[in-house]
Amino acid sequence: MRRSLPSLLALCAASLLIAAPSQAQERIPVRTVQPTQQPLTEQRVLSGSLVALRRAQLSSRESGVVAELLVDVGDQVSAGQALLRLDATLVKLQAARAEAALAEARTRQEEARRVSEESAQLADQKNIARTQARAAEAEARIQLAAVASARADLALASERVQRHTLKAPFAGVISARQVDLGEWVDPSSPTFDLIDSQALRFDLQAPQELHNRITLGDRAMLSIDALTKQIPAVVSAVVPVKDPTARTFLVRLSPAAEAENLAPGMSGEATLAIGQAAQVWTLPRDAVIRYPDGTHGIWLVEDSSSGPLARARQVKLGVTVADQVEIRGGISGGERVVDRGNERLREGAAVELR
Repeated sequence: MRRSLPSLLALCAASLLIAAPSQAQERIPVRTVQPTQQPLTEQRVLSGSLVALRRAQLSSRESGVVAELLVDVGDQVSAGQALLRLDATLVKLQAARAEAALAEARTRQEEARRVSEESAQLADQKNIARTQARAAEAEARIQLAAVASARADLALASERVQRHTLKAPFAGVISARQVDLGEWVDPSSPTFDLIDSQALRFDLQAPQELHNRITLGDRAMLSIDALTKQIPAVVSAVVPVKDPTARTFLVRLSPAAEAENLAPGMSGEATLAIGQAAQVWTLPRDAVIRYPDGTHGIWLVEDSSSGPLARARQVKLGVTVADQVEIRGGISGGERVVDRGNERLREGAAVELR
């Protein structure tokens, strides 16, 4: 069927009118940002747990039968508080005997001193031989030494009585009990586990490549799994001995003094700021495309006679902090970089700025 020329022209015009909106719709809407220069410090997130700075497995300093248990698991104790007492009947009797022996020694020493003084006077008056006076003086000295020995025996017996009571070496909480009433214990027998729940540290294992980059006083933020808030902390110890199998080393953090509701054994993560802050070019993380071969790129918007177009550019990345990525190569600072809509772009694609 033949169409007239006017009909064909009309059909072409209609086609162009229909195609024009279609071509306009092909422009991909994007949002752009410009690289910013800002101080950036590398951050590393490492896992660890809270540990008690002081933790002791307590033992009695004497052997004996447990006569009294004064605390149990979970009890808060103060420094010097009595935890248990052993049967001290025998050592108390020994202490009483030592006290009596001291009293006897003092009496003998007093008598020897009196005889020595009288003998010295009689010797001066030529009533007894000087040798006899010197013997009395020597006896007084012997009795004085006997008093000192008896005093030491009493102190020893009294100390043994005191040692039959086990006391807390520091304030903390009883985390375990290994004895019961009537049991025989000796200095090698564990009785209680005591933990200082106030003096806590956060221990983590850091990879060996960070050994020369983590220093005392570095700041960190702790995120404890059981708590919702973050806790500021500082690096208080870096142990230079490395684990040869894991290739890590110990880093110890001290939480802020005002931190509350912490307990030994709680796990969490520490975000460490490593190194000095430097002025670097950064982009939002969403602006960077990660390719399967390990390279990275960004999409730029460049003006053309037909409108803004997308242009691909490869970049080199540095550290990532929060949602910002350091760009170490590939930009100069004045580019318009796509951070929304870049997943649909191709080289030379027409874009529409939003």
